[in-house]
Amino acid sequence: MEKKKPSTEKKDNAPVTNEQAVDLAVKYLDYGRRTEKQIADYLKRKGAGIAAAEHALSKLLEYKYIDDFEYCRAYVEANIGKAGAHKIRYSLIQKGAMAAAIENALTCVPDETQEAAALIVAEKYVRNKEMTAELTRKAARFLYGRGFSWEVIKRVTARFSSDAENVDFEE
Repeated sequence: MEKKKPSTEKKDNAPVTNEQAVDLAVKYLDYGRRTEKQIADYLKRKGAGIAAAEHALSKLLEYKYIDDFEYCRAYVEANIGKAGAHKIRYSLIQKGAMAAAIENALTCVPDETQEAAALIVAEKYVRNKEMTAELTRKAARFLYGRGFSWEVIKRVTARFSSDAENVDFEE
């Protein structure tokens, strides 16, 4: 006869126990790294009470399964080639990361890295197009939409066009 595994899923009206909350949180972490807030929100959706959610979070912190500083560092490292610091900061705020963890992770990224990432994104944008002042403005707006700062954008667009000095980015 086959043994039944204890269910980590919430029963219809049964409250989630502390152990079930920990199991739910660990199962949720199996899919990828999460912030404390993401796990707390998940447990709330699954019907865990405040006490059970706090217990689960304290256990996960104790076992070092969650760490907002490490999460932010890894997120910045994975996304710095695709987006600028502003967009990454906004994404991390949306994910519920602590402000100190976000700033700590972003200060570790040198301007040269952001500039190199912006250059790659801009090269893809202007590929096979004739360089004009209008295209330079469009590329600048595109980079701004990707979260790059105006200082980085001006340095990158200056590489594409000798007219970049004369381009008014505010149009």
